[in-house]
Amino acid sequence: MHRSLVKPEAIQRSHRCCLGSTTPQRPHQVPRQSQLLGAARVRRMDMHVPRSSSFDAADVSTMTPIERAALAMISSAIQGQVAPEIAAREVAAALSKSIAASARGVALQQGGEETMLAQEGQQFAAAEAAIKLQGAVPEVVFGPGKSPDQIAQMMQSCCKRQRMAMATRIEPEMYAAVRMKLPGVEYNARARLLTLHSPIADQLPKTERLPGSVAVVSGGSQDQSIAEECRLLAEHLGCFCFRLPDVGLGNGLGRLLNSLAALRAADVVVVVCGLDGALASVVAGVVDAPVVAVPTSSGYGATMGGAAPLLAQLSCTTPGVTVVNIDNGFGAAMASQKMLKMAYRLHQSQIAQRQSAAVIAK
Repeated sequence: MHRSLVKPEAIQRSHRCCLGSTTPQRPHQVPRQSQLLGAARVRRMDMHVPRSSSFDAADVSTMTPIERAALAMISSAIQGQVAPEIAAREVAAALSKSIAASARGVALQQGGEETMLAQEGQQFAAAEAAIKLQGAVPEVVFGPGKSPDQIAQMMQSCCKRQRMAMATRIEPEMYAAVRMKLPGVEYNARARLLTLHSPIADQLPKTERLPGSVAVVSGGSQDQSIAEECRLLAEHLGCFCFRLPDVGLGNGLGRLLNSLAALRAADVVVVVCGLDGALASVVAGVVDAPVVAVPTSSGYGATMGGAAPLLAQLSCTTPGVTVVNIDNGFGAAMASQKMLKMAYRLHQSQIAQRQSAAVIAK
């Protein structure tokens, strides 16, 4: 059919059909990014949005592919098809790219590179904070892949909600650059951690201190960096931690047996080791507490950057060992915190049940 013979009404009707809607879209009142960020606050256990809800306010026809993917992920979370935690991470990644691209274009038009970086950092921190689920543990910033401006903005944002902000895997050069933005930041070279205390700490709630203890056991001196990272992060998350360094098996079981009483006194044991990863299996065989194994990238070429101890610990002879990723001290700290937190909740539940039973018996 010739183009001139097609009526405008038919073109509009065909356009709406392609979008899957029989009615024209309503013009949105607020920016698309604000609508998507607002929708990402949905939680699985406290979901008040009906399953039949739709995002009519978002003009799908003018969305970028990144924004459409974010909208689809939010819709899946509302319908219960995807966990809210996974949806939040995906939406954060998508919107951060979209917001950074928009900020870059505006800054380049204005001709100011410094303005572009400042806008990117502010928008990046805003996107991260907007999708944070309520009731979560204290936030920790993952340093690799971020600019000094982004790390500084995110740590400042965390200090508005918690007493101390932390950033992991920070090299000395990055620390020097971040310190130019945040003079009050502190650096732990061994753990490669940045910490920043909030100026309004007295007005913020304290981190919940959990009962119980976490023992962080490490093999050789090459594992000390990951072990120290795990200890500091676990304390930041509310756990009481103590270190047992240099408990490797290279010279037999003597050093391990000398620390056996302290190991058995802990409620969770984190084992940080490389090479063959055998220390985790041995420790798990002599303690009753849960064991979290952290394979490290230390060792000679055959360890393949930590792949050998990772596979060995996944194939551990002693059953029930939790294994995190290579050099993942943060993951081990999180696992320990969750174990102690659930144990405390079960203990409180048992106390409540006993009290109820006593009242009924009277």
